[in-house]
Amino acid sequence: MGDDMKINAVLFDIDGVLIDSEPVIARESVGVFKEFGIDVDTSMYGPYLGAGDKTFIDGIAEYYNHPLDFEETKRALYEAYERAIEKEGPIDGVTDFFDSLKKAGIKIALASSAPMFKIRMNLKAIKKEESYFDAIISGDDITKNKPDPEIYLKASQAVNEKIEECLVVEDSLNGVISGFKAGANVLAITTSFERDELLKLGAFATIDAYKTINHFKESIEFWEELENMKNNKVRYGAVDCIEAEAYKGGHEKLVERAIEVAKETRLKSYSPYSKFKVGAAIVSASSNEIYGGCNVENSSYGATICAERNGILKMIGSEGATGIQMIVVVTDDNPPAPPCAQCLQVMAEFCKEDTEIHVLNTHYLEGKEDGAYNIYKFSELLPHPFVLKKDL
Repeated sequence: MGDDMKINAVLFDIDGVLIDSEPVIARESVGVFKEFGIDVDTSMYGPYLGAGDKTFIDGIAEYYNHPLDFEETKRALYEAYERAIEKEGPIDGVTDFFDSLKKAGIKIALASSAPMFKIRMNLKAIKKEESYFDAIISGDDITKNKPDPEIYLKASQAVNEKIEECLVVEDSLNGVISGFKAGANVLAITTSFERDELLKLGAFATIDAYKTINHFKESIEFWEELENMKNNKVRYGAVDCIEAEAYKGGHEKLVERAIEVAKETRLKSYSPYSKFKVGAAIVSASSNEIYGGCNVENSSYGATICAERNGILKMIGSEGATGIQMIVVVTDDNPPAPPCAQCLQVMAEFCKEDTEIHVLNTHYLEGKEDGAYNIYKFSELLPHPFVLKKDL
């Protein structure tokens, strides 16, 4: 792992990063601006998000060529926001991420362009005390708002760490620019903007949810995970792989192809003892290739190979250790039989929590009324897998 990804502190923005407050402020601001004579279109908020109250309110006034008293508008806006934000909780997974960072000895700080009183509203909503964080830098502490780098430079000084050994977590375009200009590694969460926009402005990687990076106990594991993200690698169970681009025909077409492979492979099942034919299709995360497998029974019973494991072995034999994007299983059971416990444990080596498991029966494929088709996330079938970390 390169030294450039040695991270000793994580500096979090708040709005859109710890709490999904951007939709709240957007929704509440419509009524407030209307009171002051402006019918706003929230689709034009983008350039003003993450840049501080002054930029936001004055920007709206200038855009609509309608003068606003900043202090009066700000007061009305935050009164409405305080009432609404109490109903919100933290973004899913962020509390676990905090806990993992603290256990790994990594400092955590907040760096928000919002005034301190708004930060306290947000902390109350996510049930965290100010003392929980190693430092808090607010809009009251800076002279220049994001995208200027001042706030992140001050935050790194507050936690006594080099800025290049800090990770900035941001959701806004202005925030990404601020962290990048400061010299930090910037990880963006896609709560407010699209991945391509965030990467273009300096984020080294993006996440859609915190649960993708919550599984580490030591700082070195966290650094390795970030390095993988920087190299476009994604952790699937115990292995890392570079994900293929989205299937050109679309996800639904990929599912259709996988079902057809599982259906056809099931007919090749060697099951003279149970008479229970199973077909599986394993979709590789790194290539979108589909590997069919059927159950192969043995007179000793214990040597029987399930369809799911058969397909996984084919995938590994062809591509090496890689992730599983999706699994399809076809049986004649009603309801359709899910993978057995042994197969689930094998899948745990190569599946993410949200890897799709499609289980359907032959009656569904034949269009009969009692046909059934269920879709599970891997974590629903095996919520607590036994997986050892493996460096490839």
